[in-house]
Amino acid sequence: MRAGNWRQHYLPAAFLARFSVDPNPDLRRRVIVVGQRNPFAIFESAAEGVGFVRGLYEYGLGDIWRAYEERLPAALDEISRTEATEIDGEIWLRVLVPFVAGLLLRGPDFEEPLAHPPVVPDLILDL
Repeated sequence: MRAGNWRQHYLPAAFLARFSVDPNPDLRRRVIVVGQRNPFAIFESAAEGVGFVRGLYEYGLGDIWRAYEERLPAALDEISRTEATEIDGEIWLRVLVPFVAGLLLRGPDFEEPLAHPPVVPDLILDL
């Protein structure tokens, strides 16, 4: 069961916007340069227009990502301040660690392994 026709980002727009020279204060609308593999193309797009798949997550997984993504812009601002010498533990634990883990886990093919989980044989212990 797919999650409808919603755009579900595997790369948060607030993160992609950090690679832009566009001064637009609305991070999601900042223009970035995109390189596409198939078919090959290089073009400009708003950050919100790339790094997503429609209906990617089911089972409420989008809500899990949203829990940290709402605080992600402020957290990225905090760690990018040149004068910052420390970071708040709550931001680290509740926003940045899940964000980095999400970068490693999420992708356009996120649910393919979930659709066909590996079969693990039952362990039989002779006592």
